[in-house]
Amino acid sequence: MAAVICVGCSAAIPVTESVRFALIGNTSPDSPFSGFPEYLHDILKEIENRKPQIIIHTGNAVYGGSVSDGILESDVRRQLNIFFPMLKSLHTAVYTIPGEKDYFNGSLALYSGYTGKKPCYSFNYGSIHFICLSSSDSGKSFIDDQQFKWLKKDLREFDDSNAIFVFAHHPLFPDKKKIKIQEKDQELHRLFIRYRVAAVFSGSEKEYSTKLKDSVKYINTGCSGAADKKKGNRFYIVNFINNEISIEPVK
Repeated sequence: MAAVICVGCSAAIPVTESVRFALIGNTSPDSPFSGFPEYLHDILKEIENRKPQIIIHTGNAVYGGSVSDGILESDVRRQLNIFFPMLKSLHTAVYTIPGEKDYFNGSLALYSGYTGKKPCYSFNYGSIHFICLSSSDSGKSFIDDQQFKWLKKDLREFDDSNAIFVFAHHPLFPDKKKIKIQEKDQELHRLFIRYRVAAVFSGSEKEYSTKLKDSVKYINTGCSGAADKKKGNRFYIVNFINNEISIEPVK
């Protein structure tokens, strides 16, 4: 059975002290004209066998692009028509976050048509709150003003959650890129501190890394998207029990 997810409810519910969720990402084909690797279905089944309550895809589900690159809408739709039915065949609740490859002609409209969700949204597992953001690595603000306004409202509404987790494709504070951190991003970090966000997960960078900035854990759960164990981690199992987070990278 899929996990029972409470969307849009906050108060007057029992405290949920634990949750187990899986993170996977960077599953796009090598080319917009090729198929998905055969092992992707096996990886998803392997994740499900670990019995997480939730699976979150951290971006780059498909290989998008633009007409100017010679990529047609039909090329992207073909991939989406394979990927999302694959997710729906699972018996676990699955949520997705857009990455840069999920855009077509600079828009997420095609992708969002398959997810049925806005680029940013939130959901609950009991009294544990999950927030999914559509991030940018353009060097400008991490999220746009509209998302920032929505995020502040969402955090206020679910301030009484037992734990709050945030997910985005890109890291708010990249490990290797020498880019100037925008003041709006520092404001975002202060917002996470104020509302006691337990951890912020990202998945664009291929490596696994963790850092503690003030009271917030920033965790990059990069996936290689490959079955070859030498190329990196395929997915992660995250356990949250009694306010402690443990992460198992799986090669």
